[in-house]
Amino acid sequence: MVKIVKATETDKWLPKHWRKSTFPVFNQPAKSSNNIRGSAFLLQYKNKPYLVTASHVIETENPVIGFSTKNSQVIGVPLSTLQEVGLNWVKHPEGFDLAAIPFLLPIQLVKDLDVWLIAEDKWSTPTELKLGAEVAHLGYPEKGTSNYSNGAPSPFPQGMPGKIIEINNSWIVMETAGAHGASGGPAFLRTENSNPLLIGVVTTAVMFGIPTRPMEAVYCNKTKSLPVSLLRDIFESDEMKTLFSRFGDKIIQLNSLKHGELGGI
Repeated sequence: MVKIVKATETDKWLPKHWRKSTFPVFNQPAKSSNNIRGSAFLLQYKNKPYLVTASHVIETENPVIGFSTKNSQVIGVPLSTLQEVGLNWVKHPEGFDLAAIPFLLPIQLVKDLDVWLIAEDKWSTPTELKLGAEVAHLGYPEKGTSNYSNGAPSPFPQGMPGKIIEINNSWIVMETAGAHGASGGPAFLRTENSNPLLIGVVTTAVMFGIPTRPMEAVYCNKTKSLPVSLLRDIFESDEMKTLFSRFGDKIIQLNSLKHGELGGI
């Protein structure tokens, strides 16, 4: 069991339950927040659940993902647990810094988790992205050492707000308060109807100003996100289809919990 102190809210427009989609990825020995390597999150594609991150986040020896439980603890699940049953990370076929794995854990364990899946209808389209648009990405930067205003550890990842400063076919570049450890987390677009949209997966954050913390209003990191549409290349790949052909029944059984034990955004 790993106990970590997570993040304070820094944005008000991103619903609290959306934060339950995002988790820390630890290096071994995964004993404290000092071992956080990056972030990962859960989403659905064609009614199938996936765990997604930046591929460089899981390129370490047996990383551990920390899932929140209903009693406000964090349980560490080594990725070797998934690999032992024959599941493997599938990377983007064209080398983009993305990786996904079918989300398949023992049903009894899943029932104890307090996690949410981001549904496909919450994905953005390229036409919805505009320069200067307000965004926020979720993750576990700066070792995840933040608290609620009352001093209690937060059970949610940190929200790092900012704005879009560049858009091209391969990247969405944002000016945010991102920091080391945020890689692999989801990035969201603020919309007029208060229903945020998933726009991509954070892969890098390069500082270009004075050091800042995500709770401060100075955004001095150039944070890159790969568009969420690139994930379809992984989900539709032959390698992923092979995994689902071997484990489809078990994964579908797990996915059926989304309206009960698992929440669906």
